[in-house]
Amino acid sequence: MSVQWYDECSMVLQAMSAILPLEMLAMADRVVYSYYTGRLAVLDDQFLKGAELLTFALEHCHKSAHKNRRRILTHLIPVKLLCGVLPSQELLERNGLSDKYSQVAEAVRRGSPDLLQQALVENEDFFIDTSTFLIVEKLKNVIYRNLFKAVMKAQAPESRFPVHYFQAALRVKGTEMELDEVECVLATLIASGFMKGYISHQHSKVVLSLKNAFPPLTQML
Repeated sequence: MSVQWYDECSMVLQAMSAILPLEMLAMADRVVYSYYTGRLAVLDDQFLKGAELLTFALEHCHKSAHKNRRRILTHLIPVKLLCGVLPSQELLERNGLSDKYSQVAEAVRRGSPDLLQQALVENEDFFIDTSTFLIVEKLKNVIYRNLFKAVMKAQAPESRFPVHYFQAALRVKGTEMELDEVECVLATLIASGFMKGYISHQHSKVVLSLKNAFPPLTQML
């Protein structure tokens, strides 16, 4: 999606909303409006708003409009994954998206950063052409968060963890990282709000918050 397309689409949609209330539009027009405003919201990192608008478009899209439903799901599925909602295999197959998102969903389910990277490489052209590459790439943080949350649960009620615990968890999932790389991942998760705590470089430990160390994914969006 080019910057020009984004700017032009934003201006048109803003003009439409100012001229005519959404409720006065025919349902077919509301579906189109919700689809494009949903995509724009996602591009603006307003993922919950985007998910709501795209879900409306999907639920009110005519069942016989297979191409349109596939187009909507192409953008809705990665946003739902960011919210922690996995698509069913039946949904993917019914809408011709199994080859694009099955591996992505499996990577999130298994907590495998390497599998997600493989999916990004194999479907790079598709994700770039549909402007979903950066959204799918954000799922790495979801995978890291879920994996590290499992480490915390396994060691409960401990809240101080050597960095090499997280390195070991990644190794179990087939991802090899140096300790400084793991620290960078942890720092990114903390800075972006996926984890609450801080890193003690002197002791090579992560100190997690005693309360709500891993906020719900919806709070991150």
